[in-house]
Amino acid sequence: MSGWKKHYTSPHFLICIGVLAVSCVGMNMIMESLGMVSRKEPIPLVKPFDGIDEYKLWPYKVITKTKIDNYDILESLGTEDYIQWILEDTTAEQTSSSRYVSLFLTYYTGINDRIPHVPEECYFGAGSQRDDLRNERIALECPELRPSGEKLELPVRVLTFSRTSADILSGTETFNVSYFFKVNSSYANGRTEARNILGTNILGKYSFFSKVEWRFFGVSGNAQYEETIEASKPMLEKLLPVLEREHWPNLEKLNKESEDQQAK
Repeated sequence: MSGWKKHYTSPHFLICIGVLAVSCVGMNMIMESLGMVSRKEPIPLVKPFDGIDEYKLWPYKVITKTKIDNYDILESLGTEDYIQWILEDTTAEQTSSSRYVSLFLTYYTGINDRIPHVPEECYFGAGSQRDDLRNERIALECPELRPSGEKLELPVRVLTFSRTSADILSGTETFNVSYFFKVNSSYANGRTEARNILGTNILGKYSFFSKVEWRFFGVSGNAQYEETIEASKPMLEKLLPVLEREHWPNLEKLNKESEDQQAK
């Protein structure tokens, strides 16, 4: 008998395989008995992002909608629930570096802990250099979400990138990309935090996460860091209530309904 066959048919190896198999079955049985759900069922958006009521975003006007035509890129993205829009802030000066905002929304569900496509990796892979990373908390006035008047503290990550143009005369371009995750019923400003939130949902039947990513620019150049923070606040105060009330699922309600059905 060859060496590898002898190794994989040895009593010690077979015993280990048997113990692992029994452990996996036993773990699943224990989790089920405790009401834990290891594999989450997908839950669709209440309404697709394509159906966002643009009038509720005013004074931000949608001027461009882009779809991914390349199949490989779309497959790599891992979801068909996305939009890539460019908005125009009609209240900003014509020459303002924050008059336009590139908005990228994605939605994932039925995934346990894999968080793909964070800007830290995507922009670096596209040839940009990351110069800075800062985590911010932006205080939003959203009476639709906080009727008490309490401000909503949104965790946001802001990344500063630079890239050299193929045209040597154009020099180096610097720009800031901001994003956060909506994870089940919470917010996160990075992949680790998003995974931690997903991991705490051990009893829920459903799970999802959505990434909101944006970048400000203008005819005169890209918004600097402080300009990005300042311009993000009014934009998010328009966008976030629309997403929360009309598009993202209410996971607490859905999981509660699932628990009530199981109890019957």
